Amino acid sequence: MIPRSHHLDADLEVEQLTRDTSRFRFALPTSEHVLGLRTASHIVAVNNASNFRAYTPITLDRFERGFFDLVVKLYPGGTISGAMHKMKLGDKMDFRGPITTMEYAPNLVARLTMVAGGTGITPMYQIIRTVLADPSDKTQMKLLYASRSVGEILLRRELDQLSAAHPEQLQVQYLVEDGGGADSNSVGDPGGVAVGMVDASAVQKFVPPPKTQGAAVLVCGPPGMMQYLCGPPPPRDSPPKLGGLLKKMGYGRQVLRFD
Repeated sequence: MIPRSHHLDADLEVEQLTRDTSRFRFALPTSEHVLGLRTASHIVAVNNASNFRAYTPITLDRFERGFFDLVVKLYPGGTISGAMHKMKLGDKMDFRGPITTMEYAPNLVARLTMVAGGTGITPMYQIIRTVLADPSDKTQMKLLYASRSVGEILLRRELDQLSAAHPEQLQVQYLVEDGGGADSNSVGDPGGVAVGMVDASAVQKFVPPPKTQGAAVLVCGPPGMMQYLCGPPPPRDSPPKLGGLLKKMGYGRQVLRFD
């Protein structure tokens, strides 16, 4: 990893997405610089030697130059997220990376199902944009995206635009715990907002059955969701291990967890 320092340029901006989540646009050294980001990759924000946190940029080198965007949720007591949400235009933040999370290749699988919660949408969004930008990539994608409420669905405008432009290749189902503003009552209505949680019923309705040929499942979300669906995270430098609900339902190596 190479240490770098990036700042919020005075010509750029911070966009508040929800009450506790914002999109931060960091300037690169020149308008032609890119991160060197491969799909799927993340970078690490570093506050000092002991405080660091990984974030997945939602920008892609092939489309955006001179800057990169991060979607960051402010967590109570969060050292990095707190420091970032206090930043003003012109302030700097140190980053290291990029670091490849998953080496994606076109048509790696025929069917790719993504289950995300909260800011766990960011690696999924990176992958979705990569797939849809390549006419030779015919991967069929489904996204099941869980949020606490309709107002807390991150990147909904962008996701709706992508699914509307590529209905044959991308289906999106939103799932919220608080039904206020939901326009659908059941999982299985692509583009709609269903009320509920990512439980066994939702998995059965939206995720291909275990051992479906040519299918893979990606999961990324807050710790509680990951623990419930995939079991405890594996120890550092240990191979991925699946537990939780998905293992009980018969899933195995076709599931990749992004902790």
